[in-house]
Amino acid sequence: MKTVATRKGVNMKIYKRIASFAFAILFLFSFAMNDVQAAQEYTLNNKVNIYTNAVDASNGTNPSGTYSAGDYFIYKEYNGMYNISTIPTSPGGWMNPQDNSTTTNTIDTTTTDRTTIWSQPTKVYQTTASAVNVRTGAGTSYRSLGLIYSGSIFEGTLQSNGWIKFVFNGQTAYTSADYHREYTTTTTRYTTGTVNIRDKASLSSSNVVGSYAKGQAVQGIKLGDWFRITYNGKVAYISYSLTTSTRPTTSTTTTTSTSKVYITTGNSVNVRTGPSTSYRSLGFNYNGSIFEGTKQSNGWIKFTYKGQTAYTSGDYYREYTTTTKRVVTAVLNVRNKPSSTGDSRVIGSFTKGTNITGIKLGDWFRINYNGQIGYVYYKYTSPSGDTQTVAPKPVVPTKEVRYASEYLNVRQTPSLTGTIVGLLDKGARIEGFKEDDWFKITFEGNTRYVSYEYTLSESEMPTPTLANTHKRTVTASVNVRSKASDTSEIYGSIAAGTQINGILDGSWVKFVYGKSIGYIYAGFSRADEPETRVEPTPSQGNETTIPSTGSGEFILALDPGHGFGSGHNRGGVLFNEGDQNYYFSQTLTQEANKYKNVRVVNSRSTIYDDPSLSGRAAFGKGADLFLSLHTNAATGYGAESIRGVEVFSSHYSENIDLGNKITKMVASLLNTPNRGTKFLTYSGALYRSPLAGATDYWGVFRYDNNAKTKYLIEFVFHTNYQDSKAYLDNQQALARNLMELIANEYGLERK
Repeated sequence: MKTVATRKGVNMKIYKRIASFAFAILFLFSFAMNDVQAAQEYTLNNKVNIYTNAVDASNGTNPSGTYSAGDYFIYKEYNGMYNISTIPTSPGGWMNPQDNSTTTNTIDTTTTDRTTIWSQPTKVYQTTASAVNVRTGAGTSYRSLGLIYSGSIFEGTLQSNGWIKFVFNGQTAYTSADYHREYTTTTTRYTTGTVNIRDKASLSSSNVVGSYAKGQAVQGIKLGDWFRITYNGKVAYISYSLTTSTRPTTSTTTTTSTSKVYITTGNSVNVRTGPSTSYRSLGFNYNGSIFEGTKQSNGWIKFTYKGQTAYTSGDYYREYTTTTKRVVTAVLNVRNKPSSTGDSRVIGSFTKGTNITGIKLGDWFRINYNGQIGYVYYKYTSPSGDTQTVAPKPVVPTKEVRYASEYLNVRQTPSLTGTIVGLLDKGARIEGFKEDDWFKITFEGNTRYVSYEYTLSESEMPTPTLANTHKRTVTASVNVRSKASDTSEIYGSIAAGTQINGILDGSWVKFVYGKSIGYIYAGFSRADEPETRVEPTPSQGNETTIPSTGSGEFILALDPGHGFGSGHNRGGVLFNEGDQNYYFSQTLTQEANKYKNVRVVNSRSTIYDDPSLSGRAAFGKGADLFLSLHTNAATGYGAESIRGVEVFSSHYSENIDLGNKITKMVASLLNTPNRGTKFLTYSGALYRSPLAGATDYWGVFRYDNNAKTKYLIEFVFHTNYQDSKAYLDNQQALARNLMELIANEYGLERK
């Protein structure tokens, strides 16, 4: 019988020691610049030679030792050669998989198809007790990671000692099977389009094993974002968001045409979940970006955006037909789709040195092949005329200037599990080196990493704009910084005599610097025309009055409570309150911008701001509605079980009824208790209705905050896991419903 060597999961029960510690150190040094990804297992069926690099492994020259048969981890793959080790996160030796004589190669390359490897099926369980401990190991002596509550449904594997092994908050965990039962109740869903079927509940670490067409009836169990089904006798998964409870009808308005390549002509164009402006936005396509899609009969383009089906209005694109010439650098398969998994198939091949013409689309090169569209892997081509036959020299990384396309986590290591050590503002300018899917940068004097996917090149980055600027002349050479602080990152410098258009922000001047917002110290410039101070930084304690425009404009003032980082955690089990309040304010702002004549002001211009109470109150001046956004905390015995939403209203709010409507909506959406609307006096007395002549307890309501209606919302208790999870899982829906409630209350119209 032929033995198949496979790449499996990362939970290997027995780790082998590397034969030579010095040898491990040598390879660790050689991979210091690489992006260490989660290791996958690999089985050697016989002894093989190992080498110090992939080129020697491919040529079979200069072996440095041998590895015996057994289980290893694949640390890296390069040109079909594997670097394997007995430690999942450390490099070992290079080997040629062809030396593993009884092995079928299951690694996906451009010249071989992937052999699908199914994981062992697990079972679905439902919690029967009110609250059950989740622990780091299979026994009560292990540390508790949290609680799982009655009715919770999860997937896991029953161990021989009566404990269930499963994934809890992203890590391996265990819970006693005595408090759970197997859950077999299925529901029927219908696919809303062509849906990939995967062997794991993951987009990144799964294999596509099939697909369903639109309207397919499927029975299964909902597990978070996934729908667990049975496919060809095996457990499989499809995205729950791509199913519906009713069978979809066939649309006559979205007939597709032939796939074409498009280039973005608008500055930043919405990408949506469906072919109209009523669908939710997934992000933006920026000017000059190139992608492949099919134009629908209603004028919208259907394409793949960050791994999912999406649509964008065809009014902001033109067909892109400019091709480039490339030369093939190795024997290379031609595929019918830009993928080497799923239903992609090989339709031909090229020999080394063949000249081809096409368009680059990410990692693929789109060409015409025998009268049809084909795709080859771009990295196995080079500029036309470069037909060198020697092994390619190592590519020297080129330093790039990139910009954060959204608020971007800075991590200590190039991994999604790496410790978050900071946050970049949207539009922040960064310099560094691309390493696979990561961008290596210097942050606060240390080497750090951000996701390359969420950065833009200078040509892709739209130029920011500032209103109410005034001309200033720089009087001495001065550094340009990323923030209004002399400890922030230096973007560059500008010479004396340079004229800029800026805004006074405290003792700094804020202006457009290239494709970023930069700051210089105001003392090194002079005003060339009369100016006023606008857009003060709240954390500096500035107070500003928001003038009434007199044009029927509705002013919504948002005050995301507290500041940035763990110092403002206040016992949160899943998030830091100050951070999450800010994130939610941005989501709510996006929803508010969908309505006519609505202006949103925010007491925190960046996530790092932590303004004083008077600074926060200042943003309520002249506002129609002031919302201070918070999550609650409980302490003492049983604190982790306290849940609910409550609203505190000012004694002088014009609209008293809105508070009760907010608590009712939040309680229904998040399935949490409604603790009602309350009124606190400065003395600490609590009332269920406003008290004439009382002084408000909350500082954000005082300090001349004359907003017509003022509320402080405690959406959930962040000290309770169930509340916290429901809150995080429903940010978009919560913002949308809250803004719809405000719109109905004040008669606001959608754009």
